[in-house]
Amino acid sequence: QQEITIPIMHCFDNNYVIPAAVSFYSMLENANKEYCYKLFVLHNDITYQSQIKLTQIVHGFPNASIEFIDMTDSFKDIWESFQFIGHYSKEVLYKLLVPSIFPQYDKLIITDVDVVFLGDISESFFSFDVKEKIFFAGVHQIMPKNSWLETYYQNYDEHFGKNSIKELKVCGGYLVANLKQLREHEMEARFIAFMKQNAYRLLQAEQDVINFCCKQEEIRLLPLNYVVCSYQYDLYDGREENLDSDLFYKREAILDSLNHPIQLHYATGTKPWNSPASTKADIWFYYLAKCGLFYDYMKKERVLLEDIVEFISNEDIRK
Repeated sequence: QQEITIPIMHCFDNNYVIPAAVSFYSMLENANKEYCYKLFVLHNDITYQSQIKLTQIVHGFPNASIEFIDMTDSFKDIWESFQFIGHYSKEVLYKLLVPSIFPQYDKLIITDVDVVFLGDISESFFSFDVKEKIFFAGVHQIMPKNSWLETYYQNYDEHFGKNSIKELKVCGGYLVANLKQLREHEMEARFIAFMKQNAYRLLQAEQDVINFCCKQEEIRLLPLNYVVCSYQYDLYDGREENLDSDLFYKREAILDSLNHPIQLHYATGTKPWNSPASTKADIWFYYLAKCGLFYDYMKKERVLLEDIVEFISNEDIRK
């Protein structure tokens, strides 16, 4: 029986090497061992030393390998015209180029690295057949009424017109891309044209491009568990009205995702590595210790051990 290889694309800069190590380790530890995993890193400035560290972590798993692809500052000029870049880097735009960068594949997973994986990703890879006119599979943004999140997304009315929020179909933090269909329908060219024309008003970079260029029927929704943002635990903590007021998900799906996340995404500018006491940071530090880069983090961030030791010593950390 031929082994099935699942390709997984990442894009980040040298500042995110330690988070990437945590992402890689947690993903591979929790992934179904029946499959092989080929990790790709699209980058501009990841040093040779950092590449060696990441390679050592990946090669700790016999069913995984990694390849680095230097993008030589692609999209640098367009990125400089963006008005709203937040905590993103230009590397996120490389998600839009996957059809041409990976001609050898018909399908691949795209994931951010400011995440921790707590479940198996492999099932998502088989969520559609490449013959279907599905461009991406992913998770719809949660949207509890009268929450700060709904207020934030109302910005889209100002930037893209009234009711443009209805165009937001999928989160960019975890996607399964149907490269075969994206190539056949020349979507990459459409993505790039839209990005150039709208760079001045894009609020969430590549996520906006995908959402405004793809129709609802071209997006396959995955279970909410595949993108559970850390702020969701604050959003729903003791707030029964939020559980019952989401515009897209029912209470049961929300509770199941909070209790059984596959990808835990630190989606705002508040990250465990810069805010060790933030929500669910303990899980990130648990995997940081497991992947062997705890000392590197300490050295880079110049933090005191006693500030965070309580987070990795909790034996109930993953419950």
